This record gives sequence, structure tokens and C-alpha cells, in this order.
Amino acid sequence: MDYEHELPSDQDPDERTSGQPTSVNYSNQVIASSSNPERSVDWAAAPEAEPVYRAWGAGAGISVWLISVALTLLIPLLVVLGWVAFRAVRAPLTDQAVQELLQSRSASVLLVSATFPAHVAIVVICWAVATRMGRVPFRTAIGWNWANRRPLYWLGLSVLLVFALEIVAYLLPQFIPEKQGGSFEEMLNKGLAVRVAVAIVATISAPFAEEFVYRGLLFSGLAYSFGKSAAIALVTLIFTGVHVFQYYGHWASITALAILSLILTLMRDRTGAILPCIVLHLINNAVQSVGVLISRG
Repeated sequence: MDYEHELPSDQDPDERTSGQPTSVNYSNQVIASSSNPERSVDWAAAPEAEPVYRAWGAGAGISVWLISVALTLLIPLLVVLGWVAFRAVRAPLTDQAVQELLQSRSASVLLVSATFPAHVAIVVICWAVATRMGRVPFRTAIGWNWANRRPLYWLGLSVLLVFALEIVAYLLPQFIPEKQGGSFEEMLNKGLAVRVAVAIVATISAPFAEEFVYRGLLFSGLAYSFGKSAAIALVTLIFTGVHVFQYYGHWASITALAILSLILTLMRDRTGAILPCIVLHLINNAVQSVGVLISRG
């Protein structure tokens, strides 16, 4: 895959040497720059499977990633604190009562459920950056296509890959330390309502939000600035790193997650499409969620 940025052959010579932002030809598609916003764009000319990396760089990709992490942490926290404050207004609470509320099953359900609106906000931000507030078609901007394959192809391939990943995850604890318990396990053990909330968020909203950020904005920006090899390595490490806190001590699980991240990033690189990544991510999370629901009754 070629990440070289070529100027359109019909571009004005002055625009080539002016030092100002210029239009860039990606996969035979011309995206208007700030110096020439009225340039006509033929979005239908490019093949569906051809990867398209737009004129945002590492800075924009990393900024979107940082915002996504902040929203994922802050929105659930604010929802839970607001709930506690509401309870305190209705009846005074002692410090011990506040601690009990924060550690209760209801607080855990709220904490997990509030991740859903955080994911929605993240998707909206990704849309705004990728499409330049709607000036570029979303389908082209983010790579919203099946890479010239039928959806059933990606569904079948994803099922096979997840099956292989499950085998790897089963074998890894024999070679890599895997701690028993932990804060995430304790939260899951608080009740069925918590586990259902985790399953819903992990299966419905997380694959879209995370793929838009990591394999969409972040990967494209890093590839634009540093090339595909660096982008593949960095996105794999960053995606794995943000999950370390959640799974700290579960090093076999973290290794399996790193393998999943690498596969997803390579899939994005090879296809230039985001939909296959979302399908694989969704099926993987769905299998994990079913396992959580069944294993804990």
C-alpha cells in the first residue's frame, strides 16, 4: 500500500510551490484543501477497496485519541458522582454511606451504562474531524465499505479469526502469568445487571467507537505522518496500553488483546476499509460477553 502523497497533475504550478496547504490525491480522489475549497470532487471515481488516507496527520489523530480517552473516563465518572449528589440532596449521607454507594451494584451499572453516551460522543467527534464537519462524504472519509467483498465473507473470516484467538487465549496462560481476580472481575461479580450492561456496551457501542478512533483517525493520521509500518506498531501498542489498567496483572489476556489489535490494524491497512474491522471487533467482544454471562450464571 502506498502512502505517498501526490499532487494532482492538474494543479496550478503556483499552488505547488506556494508553501500553502494543497489538495492531495488519494486513490484518484481529490480532496479540496483550505487554499482551494471550491475544487470539484469526484468521490465515485475511486475503487471501493482502495485505502484512502486524508489530509489529517498524527497531531489530529492523537488529539482525537486523547479526547476519546478523556470522554470514556470522565462521562461515566460524572454520571456516578451526579447520582451520588442527587441521593445526598434527598437525604444527608455520611462518608461511609457515600463509600457504600460508590461500591454498590447500582453505581457499577451506572458507570458501565454511561460509557454508551461517551462512545456516541466519540463517534460524533470522529465524524466531525474525518468529514471536516460534513464537507467530505463520511463513507469516503472513514473508509466505510467492505473492500469489494460481500459482508458474509468478512463475517465468516471474523468467526474463524475469533475461534483462532480463543485457542491462543486458552494456551497463553501456560506461558504468561495470569492473575486471578482484580477490580474488573470484582465489578462483574456484583450481579447480573452489571454483566448485562458490560455485554451491551462491549458489543454494541465499543466496536464502533474504538475502531473509528484507533483504526480510523489515529491509524490514518500516523500513517500519513510516519508511514504504515510505524502506524501499525504504534496503534497496536496504544490500543493495548489503554486496556492495561483494566486488565492489570492479567498478562496473558493483555497479550491476547495485543494480538487482536495487531490483526485489526493489519486488516485496516490491507483493505483500507473500516467495516471489516468493526465486524471482527464486534464478534470478538460478543463472544467474550457471552462467556462472561454464561460462566457467572
